[in-house]
Amino acid sequence: ALAEAQDQLTRQASLARLGEMAAGAAHEMNNPLAVIAGRSQLLAMTLAAGSREQKDAQSVFRESHKLSSLITSLRMIADPPVPEREPTDLGALLDETVKQFKSVNERRDRNTTFSLKMRGELPTIQADPEQVRGVVRELLNNAAQSNPDSSIQVTAQVEPGGESVVVQVSDDGKGMDPYTLEHAPDPFFSAKTAGRRVGMGLPRARQWLSGHGGRLELRSRLGEGTVATFFLPLDSPPR
Repeated sequence: ALAEAQDQLTRQASLARLGEMAAGAAHEMNNPLAVIAGRSQLLAMTLAAGSREQKDAQSVFRESHKLSSLITSLRMIADPPVPEREPTDLGALLDETVKQFKSVNERRDRNTTFSLKMRGELPTIQADPEQVRGVVRELLNNAAQSNPDSSIQVTAQVEPGGESVVVQVSDDGKGMDPYTLEHAPDPFFSAKTAGRRVGMGLPRARQWLSGHGGRLELRSRLGEGTVATFFLPLDSPPR
């Protein structure tokens, strides 16, 4: 327990330093990025439609926005917004989010299958629906990316004792080795090749859950898929 508490304090101190760095980076970089984005957009409008030069200018515009979004995400992880709690029908939220994600996945011509099972009636909880929806999306996205042909199962129930709601997202994808599993929730960590999606999803999910007094757990074995489980207290105090 002492080692776990020390690890948590170290992580919090690291996030505090990360927040200071992100705030400084945002202050120093936002103005140059705004100039780059604005000028590249104007330049693209003056160039011949469909030309290589126009495509290059449009690429500069898109990449500058990516960098701006990255800085915003980094600040959010280091200093997450306070949840705006309201009565939230968790069952309806899960059903809607899974259906939306399934629809997007089908439009991308992926063969991933989804199933949602609620074991018993889920209560209405005091939570920030957008943040909880964001957690579910991040876990679904990670599961879908593990294997385009994977089967993803979402289950939800009130845990024995009635203190928390437990939501589990499991897949039969590639799974993770011990090193990847340990570092998966770290900002910027990604086991994918360079140029792929930046590893910010799980850190965001963990911070949103932390603001609700919840937690995220991961279990995985290489070649055997991954199980992501998050817990939301039914009576968590405001942050």
